[in-house]
Amino acid sequence: MPKVSEEHRRRRRARIVAAAMECFSRTGIQGTPVTDIIEASGMSAGTVYAHFPGGKDDLAVAAAVDTVRALSERILRGDFSDPVETVDALIDEWARHRPLLAMIMALWAEATVRPELARVLAEHVGRAHGTVRERLTEWCVAAGGDPEDAARWASGMTDVVRTVLSGTLPRIAIWRSTVDIADQRATVRRVLTAELATAPLPRG
Repeated sequence: MPKVSEEHRRRRRARIVAAAMECFSRTGIQGTPVTDIIEASGMSAGTVYAHFPGGKDDLAVAAAVDTVRALSERILRGDFSDPVETVDALIDEWARHRPLLAMIMALWAEATVRPELARVLAEHVGRAHGTVRERLTEWCVAAGGDPEDAARWASGMTDVVRTVLSGTLPRIAIWRSTVDIADQRATVRRVLTAELATAPLPRG
């Protein structure tokens, strides 16, 4: 019997994780039996468990990694020449990507009772946080700010961005039918514009 190539294994694993994410975003992690994921993936139970011996626990961690990676990639694609516009564009994109938002909510809820999942999320969110901080520092320095002052300011500004997103995205995900997304975006823009004005830039 011919050996399965590494590329084939990678594609098969990605297909299983995509099926898990689809199921989790629809019925939550607790409400999703592994049999649903097996059916959605189109794979045999043996194949799914060969890739994820821990069953749903392993699948939840894999889904968390892929979800946060997707968020990080969106951040990396952002043009931080205008930080407010960048964050606004991210919210607009995520608001239109309902499955991704639902997946984020499912993961946050599950992380409260799964320490390993919480650890993985904290690690990857920390990386995304670091990326935003670096981009904001670069923006401030490019605008004439002192590098050390810029780094300190960017650290606080990044906390503001994270807090704003942590409050805005769940509202859009959970109360989508009643939340005015345009109003939410306008509020975020006002908050971030005010914070941006505190950047340590040359005055005059």
